[in-house]
Amino acid sequence: MRLFCEKHGDVKDRIFVIELDSLQREEKPAAFHDLLGYPFWLKNEHNKIRKLGFPEPQKTDSEYFNRLIDLASDVAQALSNFKPEIATKTETFIPKATIYVAPVNDALYDQRANLVSELRQFQIAVLPKKNALTADTASELDKCSHFVQLLSADRAMGIPQQQLAIAEKAGKPVMQWRDTQLNITADSINPEHKQLLEHKTVIAAALPDFIRMVRETVLPEKKPVIDSGMSQGKNMIFVHAGQEDYHHAQRITDFLFTKGYGFTLPQYEGTPERIRKTIERGFQFCSILLILQQRTPAEAVEDQLAEAQLHAQKCEPKFDILLCRDPTAEALGFIPPNTKLFNCNSNFHEHCLEQFLQQVEA
Repeated sequence: MRLFCEKHGDVKDRIFVIELDSLQREEKPAAFHDLLGYPFWLKNEHNKIRKLGFPEPQKTDSEYFNRLIDLASDVAQALSNFKPEIATKTETFIPKATIYVAPVNDALYDQRANLVSELRQFQIAVLPKKNALTADTASELDKCSHFVQLLSADRAMGIPQQQLAIAEKAGKPVMQWRDTQLNITADSINPEHKQLLEHKTVIAAALPDFIRMVRETVLPEKKPVIDSGMSQGKNMIFVHAGQEDYHHAQRITDFLFTKGYGFTLPQYEGTPERIRKTIERGFQFCSILLILQQRTPAEAVEDQLAEAQLHAQKCEPKFDILLCRDPTAEALGFIPPNTKLFNCNSNFHEHCLEQFLQQVEA
């Protein structure tokens, strides 16, 4: 191995490390530290290592075959790089955009592979091309329009925090994902990593929904041009929140205003008559009702939904109702029909709101 490395210098595309067990970086030979590994193993629910496809691969072993395909594709690409150039007619991939998708640990290997594959279908290229950390992250980010990161409960030696810091320093727009089933309040999660999971740019969603958000953010659809001087028909949005979540509502209305939407907020200062008047005004003029729940008690939110249902029955046309809830919010015992429910992160990031607005206005 030493002689091989000395002879070829850069062995990144000459050596492919197939991992049949979990090893920390320091447990691997020094020559393997910066090489891409192909983990053909998983941890089961008892935290035990199990080899993929062992003792014989079965047709249902999708994870084994997905990783085998990745390995075969990378080996084929490496071999083609060493062949003399031959003028052949090949399909040319011309990307419309390039984004940085941060390398992930083994638990998120398949999710990153699915993300990369889906984006490629829409001519969005991804750096780094392989799921491996590189020494030139900053220079790769310079070639990208956005930074995308997938997160799990694993702190991964703090590498995700380091990746995010580099992206923020480069001034790149950030989109982060975590599974909706991930319990971010678990005591087993490192406190520093818990802060990352609650970061303002983290979106808790099903992976296909997140991939769509990335695609639509990176390559937004061009909207038809409307005659100058004509109104674009922006909606009036009533952002309804209890006092416990009022600061979130204020931040969202700032975002709505920059997008050209009208908004109305309830006011909780002054006489009861004034407070009631601001709420009635919201129902009277809104075309979309947005209710937020993170710290607001379930009883208060249920009252808001019940009142909204009564007003919606009287209005023509009826206004749309969106309920944005933090996964840790108190469970509700009443949700009216046709309410659009979004599980948002604790900061109610605007990506969720933009997706809803696009659906309403489609």
